[in-house]
Amino acid sequence: MADSNLMRMEAALRKQQEALTELIEIALQAVRESGDASVTAMHLQRRLQALADSLRPAPREATAGDISKIGSRRAS
Repeated sequence: MADSNLMRMEAALRKQQEALTELIEIALQAVRESGDASVTAMHLQRRLQALADSLRPAPREATAGDISKIGSRRAS
């Protein structure tokens, strides 16, 4: 039961992360298309890009499914 709850939470968090990433990309595109070259626009673009970069998954993150399999493999 705990594994299924953990997997549901992981799926919900992944969906929220995808939505947030999409919103950040939309905001970045709007700033770029505005053509505004002010310091404020450049600062906003840099901060949005840093946020987008921080939301990108690591090359291989462990998932709840991976964690639940630990110790369940049999030696061959």
